[in-house]
Amino acid sequence: MAQVDMTGWERIKEPEDPRRCQANSAQGQCLLIRCDQSDYCPIHGGAKKQKSLAKQTYRNYQSKTYRDRLNRFAEGDGLKSLRDEIGILRMMTEAILNRCDTDHELIMKSTPLASLVMQINTLVTSCQKMDVSLGTMMDKAQATQMMVEVIDAIAKHVDEDKLDAIIEDIQSILSGGPSGVLGEES
Repeated sequence: MAQVDMTGWERIKEPEDPRRCQANSAQGQCLLIRCDQSDYCPIHGGAKKQKSLAKQTYRNYQSKTYRDRLNRFAEGDGLKSLRDEIGILRMMTEAILNRCDTDHELIMKSTPLASLVMQINTLVTSCQKMDVSLGTMMDKAQATQMMVEVIDAIAKHVDEDKLDAIIEDIQSILSGGPSGVLGEES
C-alpha cells in the first residue's frame, strides 16, 4: 500500500468535534479534521474539493476579466472599427491558448482556433485594403514623393553638404537599408 504524507493533518481531540471528517469505514468514523469547505479530510477526498473550488474560482476570475474587457470594447466609440474587432479576436485566441495545458487540449481546440485565425486573417486583409483605398496607408511611391517634399522643406534651412547626407540616409531607409521600413519590391 502506498505511503500517505500526513504532514500538517490534525486528528480530532474529541469525538464530537464538528470539524470531524464524515468518512466511515469498518473501523468507524475517520479521526482527522476535515478540509475547509468540505465534509472530508484530505485522505477521503477533501483536498480534491479544495482543488476543484480553486479551479472554479480561477475560472470565475478569468471569466469576469474577459467580460470586463469585452464590456470596455462594447462601451467604446470605436466598436465598429476593424482594428478593434481584430483585437477582440486576438484576445479570444489568446484566452483559448492559455486554457490549453496539454497537447491533447490544444488538439481538441484546434478547430475553434483555426476559425479564429481565419477570421483574424480576413479582418486584417480587409483593414489593409480599406487603409489603401482611404489613403491612410502609403505605398513606396507615395512615401518617396512625401520624402521629396520633406527634403525640399529641409533644403530651405540646411546647407548643401548636410542636405546630401540627409538625402542619402532617407534613400537608404526607403530602399530597405539598415533600419528601412520599405523593402525593395521583387
